[in-house]
Amino acid sequence: MNIRDKLKVSPSNLKEQVSTDQGEITRNLAIQSKTQANSKINDIVNPIFSKTAIVIYEDRPSYEIGIKLLVLSIERHFAQAIVYAFIPNATENFKSWAKHHQIVIYDQPVLKATGVNAKPYALLWALDKGHKQAIWMDSDMILSRPLLRDFLEQPQEVMIASELPGLRKINIHDRTRPWGFEIGRSFQRNPSCCCVWVTQAHRAFIEDWKGLIENPEYQRWQSFPVRERPIYASHEDAVFMALVGSKKYENLAIKLLKCGQDIAQCLTFSSYSVKARLNSLFYGLPPIVHAMGPKPWLVQGSERIYQSLSPYACIAREYQKDLDFQEKDWLKLPEKGISLWYKLVFGHPALASLPFAIKAHLKNFGFRSLARRIRCYINGN
Repeated sequence: MNIRDKLKVSPSNLKEQVSTDQGEITRNLAIQSKTQANSKINDIVNPIFSKTAIVIYEDRPSYEIGIKLLVLSIERHFAQAIVYAFIPNATENFKSWAKHHQIVIYDQPVLKATGVNAKPYALLWALDKGHKQAIWMDSDMILSRPLLRDFLEQPQEVMIASELPGLRKINIHDRTRPWGFEIGRSFQRNPSCCCVWVTQAHRAFIEDWKGLIENPEYQRWQSFPVRERPIYASHEDAVFMALVGSKKYENLAIKLLKCGQDIAQCLTFSSYSVKARLNSLFYGLPPIVHAMGPKPWLVQGSERIYQSLSPYACIAREYQKDLDFQEKDWLKLPEKGISLWYKLVFGHPALASLPFAIKAHLKNFGFRSLARRIRCYINGN
């Protein structure tokens, strides 16, 4: 009903009409602010409320803690986005929690792929739903602060991907050639789809990415353990790189989240470097922190000491009041000495685990080997 029609409403129907309009507005605002996680609400949610969709796939119940923390950080730092989570094995506990948070759960098969291979399918699904921008985020990520305006305001033709730490010196074309693609550009550090932002302009690329995942050659290797697969068909990241490094997509506008600056790829002690950690004191933490290696909430033994101080864990402590009691145990600091250091640096995500990063940095540069040579020289050996 337009304004002109509303002016024609008779006095007898005016009260009823106003009540109806107010009810409709209230319902729309409720959907916009808190998306309820059930199938009925899924059908009601209107994509025009948010031009940005964040999609997640996770079929491991033990990773639900990660999804909770990601959603909580999105609610704080990127509230204008709507989160769609494809969780075939969602527990009742998680479903209950999700009803009070900004997440829409699909616990029935919706996509044609599972695990990490679901990425292109989930992105296309979000674009089909009408969102102008779709972002895939791995379930072991967390936001430390609002995303940079420089990325949020990129032109529609620009795709944003992540930069890998560069621990393994494998050229992107080592993944491109085996698929028979003509070689295109290369990158200083390999791009990754662990966090990738796409728009309607990238449909052709995503379809080709999906096509490689459906390729019989790729599917054949997925039945092998990861360590036995060739690098060009090891996982979804490999075929993503193959396309980005091909001649066909040489002119694709792509911007990378810089490792250590825009995203902290916490694969090893040193992958979030000492330099990047110190820079964060002046320029702020990377907005995205990725628990790329062992998951902090799952590790045991000596590894737990480091993970309790990891950038991810330090940020996660801000949200522990929103976790169940049994989900908080890994956030406890295990030793008094560790607790003292943590308090000394005020729990800063970049500084809490800095000693581990320094030790790993020195080891990577052969400090022990150099020290041994100096001792031998002094002793005359």
